[in-house]
Amino acid sequence: MKYVPTLLLFHVFIVPLCLAKIYQNFRDLSTDKFDFVIVGGGLAGLVVANRLTEIPELTVLVIEAGPSNEGVFDSVVPFLGYRLEAGFTPWDWNSTMVPQPELDNRTLLYARAHMLGGCTSHNGLIYARGSSNDYDHWANVTGDSGWSWENIFPYILKSEGWTPPADHHNTTGQYNPSFHSVKGPLSVSLPGYHQVIDDPVIQTTRELPDLFPFVQDVNTGHFIGIGWTQATIGHGVRSSSATTYLSPIASRSNLHVLLGARVTRVLQTSGKKELLFGKVEFVSDINGTTADTHTVFAEKEIILSAGIIGTPQLLLNSGIGDKDELKALGVKPVLHLPDVGKNLSNHLILDASWISNTTGNDLVQNATLLTESLVEWNRSKTGPLVAPSSSQMGGIRLPSNSSVFINHTDPTFGPNTPHIYFATTEPNGFFQSVPGIELVGLIGWVVAPQSRGHVTISSNNPLDQPIIDAGFLTNEYDMLVAIEVIKHIRKFFTAPVWKDILVAPYHPTQDEVTDDQIEAYIHQSAVAASHGAGTAAMSPKGAGYGVVDPDLNVKGTSGLRVVDGSVIPSATSGNNQAPIYAVAERAADLIKHAWIGGSSQLSEMR
Repeated sequence: MKYVPTLLLFHVFIVPLCLAKIYQNFRDLSTDKFDFVIVGGGLAGLVVANRLTEIPELTVLVIEAGPSNEGVFDSVVPFLGYRLEAGFTPWDWNSTMVPQPELDNRTLLYARAHMLGGCTSHNGLIYARGSSNDYDHWANVTGDSGWSWENIFPYILKSEGWTPPADHHNTTGQYNPSFHSVKGPLSVSLPGYHQVIDDPVIQTTRELPDLFPFVQDVNTGHFIGIGWTQATIGHGVRSSSATTYLSPIASRSNLHVLLGARVTRVLQTSGKKELLFGKVEFVSDINGTTADTHTVFAEKEIILSAGIIGTPQLLLNSGIGDKDELKALGVKPVLHLPDVGKNLSNHLILDASWISNTTGNDLVQNATLLTESLVEWNRSKTGPLVAPSSSQMGGIRLPSNSSVFINHTDPTFGPNTPHIYFATTEPNGFFQSVPGIELVGLIGWVVAPQSRGHVTISSNNPLDQPIIDAGFLTNEYDMLVAIEVIKHIRKFFTAPVWKDILVAPYHPTQDEVTDDQIEAYIHQSAVAASHGAGTAAMSPKGAGYGVVDPDLNVKGTSGLRVVDGSVIPSATSGNNQAPIYAVAERAADLIKHAWIGGSSQLSEMR
């Protein structure tokens, strides 16, 4: 991925700000005791903070390691978000994986935001709920029907506020209104800018309907077919957890948000059989040492929302994990939970591209076009910069007689789940930009990867970078389907509509046609998605495996809960943000019920 320095536009272009009350210095806090302390001001953390502080008598502190999203221009303009995660920037943790043996020992980046709003402040904006089978699988593996598609769907709708696209085009036939809500805080819309390949992509579903059927709405739970992307964009502006769940509640006196404070450990306050955790240790001046250490107290719960990397890292630093592995690193074991950080599941992004005869679309290479587009965006919040990362997306299932299944059973969770996910790569330069040419193509990935990795710590210094090993392609099934990804992308572009658009294959080249050649290309070119899951996975209450119970309480503890993507048992068939919004919304109700029952006011329970 390329990086283009942010233009100095702040004096020219108006940047909408999140005006929420936040603290830059812990000394500005009036107390060190709160009912709930939420670690992480990202997607899940801000959803839970919003919902808990609906009850005036509950006090909440959110601790976020990164800076504010306020005034970060590239986080506001939808197209420009890639510049915040492209390489090493102040708004990302800049995490790298250990060399991946099955990817020619390459070291891959794992993008995860280091700013208020988390990855919703810099991701590709795709809103993909995935398959209904994903959620039914959660219910099956946890024994809790509350996680099923039927029961989680109201929470999906609770977060969503369906919004007309920025260009206000006629959306008839591009989505199914009965599966959407206009009442939630999070803006979700169809693409608001017509891309040059939109018509050919949809025409392909007519010319090759058996392989690539058209689906009216990709978010009904039946995730088979190619349709229009839905994205977290409202009126031409990025919609993040910071702008939708935090900014509107700035006046709540029971909510406090501390920035630039990195939590190092959660600490036990009492308990023998069930350990009670109520103290949060953090450093407010992150200068490579742990000298400037402070603590705050959670009188009801500590809620970890640090993400699929940060949450297991924090648990391990706190002595919660495999006791033998912790002892070897000089960390005193507090609770033996061997699965902390294990079971990392993630998608591996594959792509195939063609040189096209399109011109004048690449916003990365064409500075004049970018400037003109910025002027249009500032004037009307329309134009090329309101586009999400892809305008069409979807999935396909392989036939039951595919050679993939000769030695492997189908690992997908049901017939609504694809084996392969696709998304378009436009010639606008978002995914790839090459001087002098414009590229079109598809990216894709194996929907139900069977390879597993892990997250662990490297020392007893909580400020050291974690060790991330995705374990990509360590299971043969994943490579077999990955080869099918490339083959099916090539089939997509054999539709007659592309005859006068494509000039020549760019990668893989036209000479890379055999399975062995495609496999070699995958080893050399595949990159990591930021769709990780499973590192603090849910399991049945009382089970001797997993990390959290179905109510998301950490097993064997009291006062410690996890609410983020790490609790999801395995990577979903879509992207991460839609499922995590639903997880956070349900978690907020679980927490409310635990402390105030069916009442809407805490005082009624006293």
